[in-house]
Amino acid sequence: MKEKSLTAKTLAGVKWSYTSTIFNSIVQVGLTSVMARLLAPEAFGLVAMAGVVLSFGQYFAQMGIGQALIQKRDLTDFDIRAGFTSSFVLGLVFFALFWLLAPFAGSYYKNETVVPIIRAMACAFVINGLSTTANSLLRRNLDFRSIAVTEIVSYLIGYGGVGVFMAYNGYGAWSLVASSLTQSTISSVFCNIFARHSHVLVFRWKHFSPLYSYGGKVSLVSVLEFIGSSLDTFFIGRFLGSAWLGLYNRAFLLSNIVVQNSISSLSRVLFPVFSQLNNEKERLSVNYLIILQLSGALIFPTSFGMVAAADNIVLILLGPKWIDAIPLVRILALIVPFHFLTHFAGVVLDSTSKLNVKIVIQSLYISLLGILYLSFVKHGIYAIAISLAVGTLFRHMAYMYITFRLLNIKISEVSRIYAGPIISGVFAATVIYWISYYLKLLTSNIFIALILQMAAGAAILLFSFRVWPQKMIATLITSRFDSDKPSKLQQLVCRCLALKPIG
Repeated sequence: MKEKSLTAKTLAGVKWSYTSTIFNSIVQVGLTSVMARLLAPEAFGLVAMAGVVLSFGQYFAQMGIGQALIQKRDLTDFDIRAGFTSSFVLGLVFFALFWLLAPFAGSYYKNETVVPIIRAMACAFVINGLSTTANSLLRRNLDFRSIAVTEIVSYLIGYGGVGVFMAYNGYGAWSLVASSLTQSTISSVFCNIFARHSHVLVFRWKHFSPLYSYGGKVSLVSVLEFIGSSLDTFFIGRFLGSAWLGLYNRAFLLSNIVVQNSISSLSRVLFPVFSQLNNEKERLSVNYLIILQLSGALIFPTSFGMVAAADNIVLILLGPKWIDAIPLVRILALIVPFHFLTHFAGVVLDSTSKLNVKIVIQSLYISLLGILYLSFVKHGIYAIAISLAVGTLFRHMAYMYITFRLLNIKISEVSRIYAGPIISGVFAATVIYWISYYLKLLTSNIFIALILQMAAGAAILLFSFRVWPQKMIATLITSRFDSDKPSKLQQLVCRCLALKPIG
């Protein structure tokens, strides 16, 4: 009964998480296109500079409390109160700290315009501190329906309303600042409505100790992950300027947007689920392999297809003035699969409390990136992107090796996991490239070209699940469905993958 209950909650969580993701992805693509036409690259660069500085403080302000509340097996009222106290007080402290230290960031970037932006965006420390506990309780209980409603409403109002209105009226970078703070505020209010808990502060150390013993390591890992993911921004902002950083920032967003939202939605569900299975290594191993195989089968064709269609994607979504972003999108899209499959290995290590291993791998990754960036930043923005690709592949191999050993998965499984998705991805990229080549001879309409490229990619993706070895993955996935009472979604998946109907 427990297994069935957990499975049912997981499927419901995935459904609502993806409902939010699909909706927000569609809206985000549209708003990205609108804002790219209303704002100059410098505006995105300034906010990226401020964002990377504030993100560094956010990890210390949270201290891994959210993950600790989810991962802790037996949660008490005092744990919840301690979590809220920590998040709220640290939010106030870091707001004051970054308000005072903002001028140092301006000196580092050699751009004083970023100082008031950092000070305004620092309000997010307090806003997020008020909602961290509530959001974590929703995730712990797999209540992703409430989270989906929160994300959709807050994003629509924050970016679709406030952001576009201010950008249209000439507020520049401040339109991005206002939209971000509006979204955070609305999200905080909704989370506290959906997950009611005690807001009475507690200050006895014995209530904080269990949370910090785990959360402290999570926070350290998060800081290291942040540094690894932000080194490119620091180097580009320092040595190449805000215009190039804005270009890189939009290229990174486009190359990651589809996969990032999809994988993030799934990982939010997986962490609380894997945490409940952390003492059952066999079940954890089986579920991890299923997620890894299905994700690879979807991500590789999608990302490799973007490599071939990058020119039309950039021209349609960003506009002609962003044409220099096309090579960046191609380079970054190539490494997207390895980045996000690494993410699942990280979730396994988090849920099994193997955080020391993550600290070592991430430290090596940062060291490698630092050496590469210092060596090649003088060669420009594309050299930075290639350096990131090299570092990402190194980190991916390290994470997969450790995770496979932890779960007693044979290294020979690698070929079964990667062969089909990579072949499918290369085939998709090849077909899409030739479609693009011949369409240029027939028509100059890039909208028609992109639609045909997307249709070809979708057809190849579905076809790939009907042949070996992808068909093995599809069969494995659908075998986990409830055969007695299959949902309409499950039936649709089976039909799309040409598998024997269930139920």
